Amino acid sequence: YKSPYIHENTFTNSDYAAIQAVRLTENFRITKNKIFKSNIHYGLYLDNCAGGDSTSTRGLVANNVIKLETSTSTGYGISFSYNQKIDFLFNSIYQEGETGGGTPLYCYQDYGNNTIKNNIFATECSESRALEITHPSTSTTMDYNDLYSEYRYLVKIDNDYTSLEELQNQTGEHLHSVSIYPYFTSDMHSYSPSLNDRGVWISSVTTDFDNQSRTDPPDMGADEYVPASGTSPLNGTYTIGTSRSDYASFSEAADDLSFRGISGDVTFLVESGTYEERPIFRQYYTPNSTYLVKFQSQTANDEDVTLQYGPTVSDSNYVLTIAGADHIRFEDITFTTTYASNYYNTIMKVRGNTENLQVLSCTFSIADSTNSSEGNAHIVFDNASYSTASIVNNSFYYGYYGVYDEDGNSGLTINYNYFHNTRNPVYLSHVEAPTISHNIMDDFTCAIYLNYVDGGTQIYNNKMTSHGFNDYYHGYNLVNFYNCDGLADGHILVYNNILYAYDNYITGLGGFNFNNCQYLDFYHNNVFVENDYDIYIPSTRGCAVYASGDNYDMKNNILAYFGNGHAFELQPGSSVNYDLDYNDLYNEGLFLAKVGQDNYKTVEEIRDNTDFSDHSVKAPPLPDNDLFTTSAFLVGKGTYNHQFAYDYNNTERNDPPVIGATEYSPSSTNVLSGSYSIGTGRADYSSIQAAINDLLSRGVGSSDVTFNIESGTYNEQLELYHIPHTVGSNAGVTFQSQSGNANDVNITFNATSDSNYVFKLVGVNNLNITALKFTPLDSSYNKIFQIKGYNTDLTISECILEGETNADYNNGTLVKFDSASFENVAFNENEFNNGGYGIYYSNYDYPEYAVNLRVENNSFSSNYQALYLKSISNLFIEENEIDNQTSAALYAENIDDSLLIYRNKMKAKGSYVMKLYRYQGTSQDGGLIANNFFHKFTTTYGYYNVYLQDVNYLDFYLNSVNSTDMSNAKSFYLTGTNSNLNVRDNIFSQKSGGYAVYVTSDNGLLNMEY
Repeated sequence: YKSPYIHENTFTNSDYAAIQAVRLTENFRITKNKIFKSNIHYGLYLDNCAGGDSTSTRGLVANNVIKLETSTSTGYGISFSYNQKIDFLFNSIYQEGETGGGTPLYCYQDYGNNTIKNNIFATECSESRALEITHPSTSTTMDYNDLYSEYRYLVKIDNDYTSLEELQNQTGEHLHSVSIYPYFTSDMHSYSPSLNDRGVWISSVTTDFDNQSRTDPPDMGADEYVPASGTSPLNGTYTIGTSRSDYASFSEAADDLSFRGISGDVTFLVESGTYEERPIFRQYYTPNSTYLVKFQSQTANDEDVTLQYGPTVSDSNYVLTIAGADHIRFEDITFTTTYASNYYNTIMKVRGNTENLQVLSCTFSIADSTNSSEGNAHIVFDNASYSTASIVNNSFYYGYYGVYDEDGNSGLTINYNYFHNTRNPVYLSHVEAPTISHNIMDDFTCAIYLNYVDGGTQIYNNKMTSHGFNDYYHGYNLVNFYNCDGLADGHILVYNNILYAYDNYITGLGGFNFNNCQYLDFYHNNVFVENDYDIYIPSTRGCAVYASGDNYDMKNNILAYFGNGHAFELQPGSSVNYDLDYNDLYNEGLFLAKVGQDNYKTVEEIRDNTDFSDHSVKAPPLPDNDLFTTSAFLVGKGTYNHQFAYDYNNTERNDPPVIGATEYSPSSTNVLSGSYSIGTGRADYSSIQAAINDLLSRGVGSSDVTFNIESGTYNEQLELYHIPHTVGSNAGVTFQSQSGNANDVNITFNATSDSNYVFKLVGVNNLNITALKFTPLDSSYNKIFQIKGYNTDLTISECILEGETNADYNNGTLVKFDSASFENVAFNENEFNNGGYGIYYSNYDYPEYAVNLRVENNSFSSNYQALYLKSISNLFIEENEIDNQTSAALYAENIDDSLLIYRNKMKAKGSYVMKLYRYQGTSQDGGLIANNFFHKFTTTYGYYNVYLQDVNYLDFYLNSVNSTDMSNAKSFYLTGTNSNLNVRDNIFSQKSGGYAVYVTSDNGLLNMEY
């Protein structure tokens, strides 16, 4: 059509588009139309239209109002593509509603020579820009418009722009435009004082859509109006409350703020009380970006003011919304939800371009304490943009997320906050260079989660402690860094943090996880992970886990895994340029660290086989109640870095510093050497545990250390962990009675079910326990030794282990290896009296067998069972006297390499005296069972005396096997699949019926004679 005139029409309930205009030419006019529609796709569709070359023949689109209530993704006020020579003036286009997409003005291809001025392009939709122009023309003029959006991007003109300031600085356009919420009546009349007289005079449009004359300068949009009196900008202090206050509610104050704007700093003091409402804080006009708007309780006490609401649907899942309001502060206020729902408990939702949001000294509390849904969040940045935001000194209770942002922002500060029982206190994705410091977090699944968080990120001085949840266990890692890249000249800094987590329900519990990151410094952190899940799982994580990446620097950290985990892991595929040294690497499991596919048990193994840990140590960190180390051994073991000159407590570090988050000055840092006394009077230590504590704190140098214990009874529960040694030292440590007589030193304790032991040994090394007596006092819980972790060179000799008569076979075990392994352990010349098992070792789930166990010259009397041993390489049982065993004398399973059972006397009345199951020797290193007495006696039960099954390369020579009072039984029983077995020169005696020898298959039985 040429020169059509579409004027003063009202369109409602159009389905697709109210006006669709294609290829209009020459002096066409679309003016003063009103378009109202819910969920319309297009208000005005203008395509391939061209005005004339002269001023009088140009196309004109002016004074139209379009109001869309859209929830679709294609709700466009005006689609404006392939057009030229059109004046687009004084239109009001408003997209109402929080959901949906589209935009008030959309242009795919601008053919140029268009003028776009004095319009209002406003949208409330959380995913809508004020306008979108792809392929703009440089000959088109755009200025004096109100561009308002509550999306993180204000406009898109080929590129996205988050704010009007950014648009002006980068394009040079819209220099006189504003970004103000327009305030329309239901029929689209304007009344915002902030938009009054903001336009520029244009002679071709002298009236508005009501035919009222335009003033000079005119108002933006289709309506010319005079603001009501008393609507001048806010300035100064106002009150919110019921007693003669300026505003009765937060909502009233928020509406007036965005309606009137400000001309200086504004403070809203909130009277004490509870406010049940859901306010929205929109963008407001300010002539100066330094002006601040503050909402604060009048008493400066957050307990006195509560803003609460109970969301019930996802579209309104918030208590308050910050929708593009800049420079706004909330201080000393409590925010809470009231509806205990797993899905709708978000408190603060931030959307749009919201600069300099400050949340200070407030309390956030979510009504639903079960925390199991992502809808439970305290502060959510949802399609928001900012260059600075501060969340400082607040308290957060419950909820799934504490602070959540994945919108690609920068300048976020999260400092000095307290998070309690919040599943994910900090969750950030695509956020640049945040600062997260001095926060306290307890009871979480993942304390900090960072994904694509780049730049100079700093995570420091945070304290994170967690004990899991009843309904939801920990994730695999407690602090996660994914795809986080620092800069070559500005590394990501993670330092002075304290992390402690305990969980006995989940395998694979890890501390810090770094995956595909680079230029990251990890310094002076205390990482304590405690996991009582006893079964060894190869996928168990470490205190610090690295899975690919580059340029990692990890120094001066305490990496302590109290359980079957690693101090650190470098997973297969990890890149080079790692500098891992000067750390305290401590664990209580079999393997200390993992590099690629290789596990290492000691610092020495790591040092000898990798490029890491030349100066690292293994020492118990001995954390106090604050999780600060009290280990004197770690003092001065770090390396100084000026970037980390102050510790967690802001104490200046020494050079060289203490390993860990806190600098520490003990009374003495000298290692122990020589002999010390324990007892009363002038002894060096008044108790055995006091001596142990000093030993663990100060460590051992190159000389042996002996503790001589004075005669007496010591009622103590003892705990001894890995003994720190200086580099290259193999010095031994001995605890012994001063008199050399075990009966002179009696160590007793009344244990409980939670701590059933007299003496707990965890990962000990180079330790001798000699000539001491141990007597448990409780009748139900009477274990003596509980041995955990990986232990090396442990000898217990000449001791008396006095168990409980008729004790429970498990709770009364005298020596229990509990989730443990070892290399070189010996029991010599001890008395094992009464109790359950004498020595119990059964860790078949470990990937490696324990190595070298010697049980020699001991007496076992009236136990439930003397020896129960599984999964050992090199087992030596010699010259022991085992008498009156309720069950068996010896059960051995999964024994490899050397086996010697020699010159023992074994007497038992259970199902068997000795059972050997699955022994695997070799032609060079076979087993020998010789010169033993086996006596089976019973009148009530029992079927075997000596029981062999699945044995290979074993000689059974010169034994006396005697069975009495046992009818229908087998004195020597051989079954299973055997090979290279010789049975010679033995006596097999069955005196009460049954069989002297019973062989189910003679396969592999090479010789059975004499």
